Amino acid sequence: MINRLPLYNQLLNISRAVPQKVFTDTLNISTATFKRDINILRKQFNVPILYSVWDKGYYLADKKVFEYLFNKELV
Repeated sequence: MINRLPLYNQLLNISRAVPQKVFTDTLNISTATFKRDINILRKQFNVPILYSVWDKGYYLADKKVFEYLFNKELV
């Protein structure tokens, strides 16, 4: 999971809402792995990842939080 953090960071910062398929295709992971990763990011790291029903994708409520985590974990 930690090796996928840079890609999650990149994908969540490229647009407002990213569909699940973009994550699974780009990261070459299963839907189950994606869901586990999102749950870990939300619950253990407190990353505010939300899902938009209208845009049908995931987005960050506060991009600075993930940036802080990303930089903190890898530095």
